[in-house]
Amino acid sequence: MKKIDFHWIELQIKREIKNRNKSKNKNGSQFSYKTSTMSECVDIHSSIYRNSLLEAIELLQNIKAPNKRPYFDFSKTKILTPMAMIYFKQILEKYPEIVCRGRTSPHSVVSGMLSKLGIASRLGFKGAKSTHNAVERWYSFSGENTDLGDEYDEIEGVLKDKFGEDSETFDVINTAIGEAIINVVNHAYTKDERYKKWYLFLSITPDKCNVVISDLGQSIPTSIPTKITDGMLKRVFNFTSWGDIDDAEKIEIATQYQRTSTQLAYRGKGFQDMKAVCDQIDGAIMAVHSKCGYWAKQTKNGSERFKKQNYKSSINGTIISWLLPLDNSTIKVAADI
Repeated sequence: MKKIDFHWIELQIKREIKNRNKSKNKNGSQFSYKTSTMSECVDIHSSIYRNSLLEAIELLQNIKAPNKRPYFDFSKTKILTPMAMIYFKQILEKYPEIVCRGRTSPHSVVSGMLSKLGIASRLGFKGAKSTHNAVERWYSFSGENTDLGDEYDEIEGVLKDKFGEDSETFDVINTAIGEAIINVVNHAYTKDERYKKWYLFLSITPDKCNVVISDLGQSIPTSIPTKITDGMLKRVFNFTSWGDIDDAEKIEIATQYQRTSTQLAYRGKGFQDMKAVCDQIDGAIMAVHSKCGYWAKQTKNGSERFKKQNYKSSINGTIISWLLPLDNSTIKVAADI
């Protein structure tokens, strides 16, 4: 009787296992994951939190192989900020072909917000409903043109309820939102871009209202030099060339630009209408993030305060926010802008 060659049998078994694994990879039933642990606060104001968020987004954007997947772990996250989350939501939406997975937060408010924003379903983890006021009063919707449609009715209704339908404050906020969306539609995206959406976000708490509008377009620091000639730059804004100006300064110049976004006489003045919110509501803050630049304005007791900052890390597009106090309490400029 021929002696059994156990070594040969072992080699055969290993070969079979290897072939099965290759087959699984080929059929798409086995994947490798690269994890990004989200910070305790998902934010774009703080440099540390901003870098963490942008590293997570870079992970998604750099996925090329079909058997690779990004994994976003929110298990340590305690706070979500509106500007950062709308930006993250848009990035996830822009790359629908990339399958993403993740893990939710043990904090009920965070997990509830992740569910309400549709991020839980996008990342493939179980949604969680929260009845917390902070979650219930988050609203968002998106579009590609200036027709807000029926979806805006809910947000408009909330603003009417807070400020009064016939109030000048309501008109100023509505005008600012409309002008920001017009600017996105007319200027944010180039003709050859496929993704051209803007997102509108609203949150209401007992003491403040936060409105955010974002896009993933070419950014203010990229688009504003195409509208202002070198002669105008030197004559009006006292700069010799665009090469001498950082992103925050370019945003500030954009806020001072007087031409209408549509070039029509009956339209508003773009950023002038957006800044009018601060003039109408005492203590209100307008903030803009675009590329590496940050610019903010607050009017308090008739006095204007401004802040500019440049980051090392860059975002795609532009995010504009208005933070409106609802109880006439003092908002600390240093803390908020």
